[in-house]
Amino acid sequence: MRPTRSLVGTLAVSITVLAAGGCAESGDGDDDAVPEGYVRFEPPMIALEPGESGQWVQYVANPFDEDMDVVDIIGHQGTGGHHAVLYASPSIEAIGTTRDWRNVDQVVDRFLGGLGGEGAEEIALPEGAVFRVPAGQALYINTHYLNATDTPIEGWSRLDVKFEPANESRIAVGLFTNVTLAFEVTPGLSEATTSCTLERDVNLVMFTNHMHESGVAARTTILPPGASAEAEPQVIKDDPAWNYEWATNPNFERYTVSEPLHLEAGTQIETACSWNNKTGRSLRFPDEMCLFLSFDIDGLGDLACVDGNSI
Repeated sequence: MRPTRSLVGTLAVSITVLAAGGCAESGDGDDDAVPEGYVRFEPPMIALEPGESGQWVQYVANPFDEDMDVVDIIGHQGTGGHHAVLYASPSIEAIGTTRDWRNVDQVVDRFLGGLGGEGAEEIALPEGAVFRVPAGQALYINTHYLNATDTPIEGWSRLDVKFEPANESRIAVGLFTNVTLAFEVTPGLSEATTSCTLERDVNLVMFTNHMHESGVAARTTILPPGASAEAEPQVIKDDPAWNYEWATNPNFERYTVSEPLHLEAGTQIETACSWNNKTGRSLRFPDEMCLFLSFDIDGLGDLACVDGNSI
């Protein structure tokens, strides 16, 4: 779905199988047909050697003159695709510009949804909730590919997006993540924990833990403001037996817009992950991850806790 507010998008929510509407091949079985009312974005293909993994920023559209709502996103990735996530950014580059994803990117960039690798299952926001594109910001796709084959491949992605002028009857959704970048998944068993204290209220309508293929278990807990040291944390998302398919098809807990999970400022949130690394080499972000990813309807934009620091 990087040490920034939108870091997770890779996180993207690598999370990053995260969709404003659906994730599927567009058209009625015709890959070349753009659905009526949609705009197609197809960034340049990325060549990868066997075993190569990487993430890229690929600019696909100039800024809008007005705020726009992302009503739906559908699309597909080819072999090696982990995610393709759409962002809005005040940093404007020429369409077609492609560069490496950097940890210093996207301090103010806005997550807009996307899809997970090779046609993930549909994941929809709650009814009435949308991602909103601010006027004056360019659009790019964060693409993530991993070549697990023995031959070179060309990673490709396609997003078909339906935009409509911003409508105040819809609720604009932000991204909240609790993530650690300061971990190393060594061969064999290892674990990591990250925690932070919320600096403002959040109202969550969807949330999930996120790891990749080496994951064993993940748990996110909360403690209310002012809780004593002896207080028992409340578990809000527990995955005692990790399914590697959740890396691209997250098992979200869901709440409604009218009754979100409300967490007050001062709440302590902790995410713990464990792995069994059978690759024979150490793994770090973004090849493995440990984060709690959620969608917030407080209207204040994206928020991230990165190794205990709010950004």
